[in-house]
Amino acid sequence: MFKRKSYLLLVLLGVILYWSKTRIVANSFNEEIKLDNSYIQTYQELNGRWVLPFELKKSFKDLIAQYGTNETEIKIVNGLPQDKDISLNVALFLPFHDSYINKIIESGNGREIIYTHKKELLWPVAYKKSFIFSAFGRRERDVHSGIDIVCPVGTLILAAEDGKVVSAQFSGNYGNAILLNHGNEGLQTLYAHNSLLLVKEGDKVKKGQAIAFSGVSGESTGPHLHFEVRNDNVVLNPEHYISSTKPSLVRLAKLEDF
Repeated sequence: MFKRKSYLLLVLLGVILYWSKTRIVANSFNEEIKLDNSYIQTYQELNGRWVLPFELKKSFKDLIAQYGTNETEIKIVNGLPQDKDISLNVALFLPFHDSYINKIIESGNGREIIYTHKKELLWPVAYKKSFIFSAFGRRERDVHSGIDIVCPVGTLILAAEDGKVVSAQFSGNYGNAILLNHGNEGLQTLYAHNSLLLVKEGDKVKKGQAIAFSGVSGESTGPHLHFEVRNDNVVLNPEHYISSTKPSLVRLAKLEDF
């Protein structure tokens, strides 16, 4: 009887050890990603928010004071000359002081932290009701080189993976488009038909970082993101690289996560 109990205990211990090892291995392929949202965004590794000219509902100086930044910092981040006035006719990134970030977090509007697989691309549209309405593949006489994701104009477009901006410009039928190089055996992603680009050539971006606002620029019949995945300039089906399941929410980010 004693030997049988000992045997069962050993079997149970083996199962627990195997399960624990499997969990450790599985978790080693996951990573935590902080998603930019409409309240907090990222640029040049700083936390803040992109402000558009038509959004200004209070004086610029009042907004600077509210966010806890200053004109010198704003000029440095946005690559503006220090000896000239700040133009309010273009999008500007305004950094946040920790105290303002904390206010956003306390209001429940902080960033989401999610788990994603390291080898999977992030869904690039920050609109929870977005969906694919046109898949990759042949379209009558031509081939659709990516997927079209429906979303309202002005939706945040997120970098699907860490990378570097190869180009960010108007590009014919693609309209306002961004091409990212992920430095992973020639892997690149393209984001087209945007209304406004938030990054420039040479910028480094992080997975989950806002890089553009969606739109209808270029050859587009309605508001959506055209998203491509390329490897050595060969287009691939993005659905094979994006997670087939919604990334699991870990928690809302706290101040110490920033």
